[in-house]
Amino acid sequence: MIINLIPIDKLKDGGFNWQMLVWYDEGKAVYNAIMLTSLIIASSVALFGISLGVIVLIRNYTKRKNGALYGPLN
Repeated sequence: MIINLIPIDKLKDGGFNWQMLVWYDEGKAVYNAIMLTSLIIASSVALFGISLGVIVLIRNYTKRKNGALYGPLN
């Protein structure tokens, strides 16, 4: 369920929404698509960052366990 931050529902059908600068019928679909796309992008970026951090942590732990020098080039 996509939350509408701009209260489009309070306008009448076919009414012009100056906040969206598009007509009501298309405005809700466009707004929901934008929100959904930004949500997908944000979640994928967050997942990528978390996985990258976990990989770096595991690599550093295995390096220290093997007694290798701790540095960016190892």
